[in-house]
Amino acid sequence: MTIQIPDDLARGLEGIAAAQQKSVEQVALESLRSLFARASSPEAVLRAVRQLPHPSAAATDDLEAAIAAARLPARDEGAFDQRSVGAGPSQMPAGKMALYPRPHLPATFQGPAERY
Repeated sequence: MTIQIPDDLARGLEGIAAAQQKSVEQVALESLRSLFARASSPEAVLRAVRQLPHPSAAATDDLEAAIAAARLPARDEGAFDQRSVGAGPSQMPAGKMALYPRPHLPATFQGPAERY
């Protein structure tokens, strides 16, 4: 097989090969092989996952029980649906924070300097 590569890449391989006292072909093959040996390649990840031991039936049952025990009940109301309109801090349940709407200014608002 013949692979054509750009001239600058060929010069780079030649420099690496000279520094390592190897042929250009050896450096190119080692570099290509290292691509497939990396843990980030999909084949390597798949190989690692397939080598993992399968969980036992008891371990699977324990995991499913833990997941079921940690489930929270579904709620139809949102976090802001509990606040009644105009509720102040003294009217809010303990541990709750009141959120107040921003005041709207009338169209004829006069600033402090304009009142005098």
